[in-house]
Amino acid sequence: MDTHARTHTRGRMADKKPTATAIAERDELILRLRMQGADYRSIARQMTARGQKISKSMVCKIVNRNLKESRERLSEDVGNLRELEAKRLDALLSVAWGKAIGHRETATAPAVVPDLRAQEQVLRIAKRRAELLGLDAPTKQEHTGAHGGPIETKAAPTDELSALTDSELDQWIALKRKMQPPAAGEDHGHEDEG
Repeated sequence: MDTHARTHTRGRMADKKPTATAIAERDELILRLRMQGADYRSIARQMTARGQKISKSMVCKIVNRNLKESRERLSEDVGNLRELEAKRLDALLSVAWGKAIGHRETATAPAVVPDLRAQEQVLRIAKRRAELLGLDAPTKQEHTGAHGGPIETKAAPTDELSALTDSELDQWIALKRKMQPPAAGEDHGHEDEG
């Protein structure tokens, strides 16, 4: 096979593969356009107008892939930053601790009175460290519905409701209200018989 035959594909010149730099620049432009509010179709059109033919679905894949990579990077960075911050707090704590408890430099040194300011610093550092590392037990909170009763949750069948017209939806809501039992202590205009 000669060189000429290898460079042609189905009667046309084979496209050169884009470099990693060109791909990174393309992806960056796509992300910038998306952040500016452009939808996938208009981004695909703009890229095609710039000589980089790309489909709407490929634009979507590029945006999602890059956002996923950013999330993973941020997640790693947050872990590293949390660890670094914990080390900083530990260093501060070790300095304040000795002053807070009245630690003597040597066994023969005179007794040192515990420093109340240092004790307050220790408590603030410990509180911040616990918050950073999630060491405190969660606070139990109880949520209730009306009159201290259970929270009622009823999901509307949204797939079925979306097919209704506004008028039909209004009728459905009115029927739904009629079917609900009255809340304790509510009067619905019925007089007691007897």
